[in-house]
Amino acid sequence: MFSPYTLESRSSVRRLTVGRWSYLWAGLFGPLYVLSKGGGWYALQALALSVGLTLLLVALVAATSYIAAFQQVVLVCIAVPIVLVFQAVKTVNILKTSYRRRGWRVRMAD
Repeated sequence: MFSPYTLESRSSVRRLTVGRWSYLWAGLFGPLYVLSKGGGWYALQALALSVGLTLLLVALVAATSYIAAFQQVVLVCIAVPIVLVFQAVKTVNILKTSYRRRGWRVRMAD
């Protein structure tokens, strides 16, 4: 699920590694992670993803406010890690796409 990648520039000898820790930072700081790795305008796409997922969590809390408090806590405690994993995987995919479009090679790391 959290596959490591190596991004290699074709024009120079630059190399960027996206490892397992990258997924943690991408899940927690989505658009800032893309921006810090040089994703450029793709950070706006990651921002839209983060905003959408935040609104989804807010809607979940609002929708579960009609059930028992314990059930609401359980649902939110299950939903938050799922949303963070989803954001991490999608944010790394956005970063890979930004580098691919600039002509970099994206390979699975060994």
